[in-house]
Amino acid sequence: MRIRVLSVFAVIALIAPGCKNNDAVNVAETPHETICNLNETNATLGYLNSLAIIDSTEFIVSTNTAVCLFDNKGNLVRLIGHSGRAKGEYSYPQYVRTDGNTIFVWSSMTLKFIAYDINGNPLAEYPYDSAISDFIPVNGKFIIYTAGNKGTNAIDVYDMHSRKVIRSVCRVTDEHKILNANYAVSPLTIKDDNVFFMTRDGLDIEKFDMGKSGEPSIAGHINPGSFKIDKLTDTNMLDDRKKSSDYLDKNSYVLLLTASGNNEFIVLTSEGRYERDGRKRLNDNRYYSEYRVKRGKSHRVLSFSAKTFGDPALISVYEDNIYYVSHFIVGDEDKYLLNKLIIKR
Repeated sequence: MRIRVLSVFAVIALIAPGCKNNDAVNVAETPHETICNLNETNATLGYLNSLAIIDSTEFIVSTNTAVCLFDNKGNLVRLIGHSGRAKGEYSYPQYVRTDGNTIFVWSSMTLKFIAYDINGNPLAEYPYDSAISDFIPVNGKFIIYTAGNKGTNAIDVYDMHSRKVIRSVCRVTDEHKILNANYAVSPLTIKDDNVFFMTRDGLDIEKFDMGKSGEPSIAGHINPGSFKIDKLTDTNMLDDRKKSSDYLDKNSYVLLLTASGNNEFIVLTSEGRYERDGRKRLNDNRYYSEYRVKRGKSHRVLSFSAKTFGDPALISVYEDNIYYVSHFIVGDEDKYLLNKLIIKR
């Protein structure tokens, strides 16, 4: 069974012993702590799409057909909501996020956000007529990392009360639109009422205040290093699946952005290249890089193998800790673990 898995996020300050890929980039290991094994059958879990940490005692995962609430021992507490197309039901719950004890589910087949209480009772629905790449619910708004027909801007701010987009931010490039087809978390975070984001092809950390109008400002920047983006020369590439796939294989993209105190940021990128063996995507020469940005200065801390860590889809940040779900097979059984990265502060 196939599952999208987030790799260990290497955020230690010293490079651990590792190996070099063909681009002569040192790939390192990083420590982590396993929180629990998800004690549930393959039939219930199936294909995992998304992870959200509620607090130190509970977390949520979404599958193709269900939203599952677990305790920190890995026991299934309850299912949240139901699959379907009626009011209060979701169809393919692609993303799940939380704001306090309110659970928000993006129903990707019916193009709506659904709010539930912690007991799984539906509270409200919010239509949005486009695919998305990620979202954060905060203070009565959805901060949406856009995709699909809304993907000409990086961010939409959606007001839950009026059920409308009240602001669109940052026109994006064609390079971003192709790179945004990668199924992964998005470089979007909130700190002190400020929204911080990066485009998939950009090296600038952009910032805007949710309560004020105006264009975003630059809050930081990463030096390119091994991060490489080819400029598009073929204007038809967006509509050509084969050419777009080749472009995705050969180019870097920005994966994750977190903000902490003292104007410090952590940026995670996907770099290197994928090779193809028929339809199979080989990641021997693909890796993730972690950058630190502080007071306008940046440096790459280390890089770690995409082959070791898998796909970057299941990740959640809670109280400056980064959690992820890993998958492995023992005999005929699939095992799923919730892990926390051991971060050197």
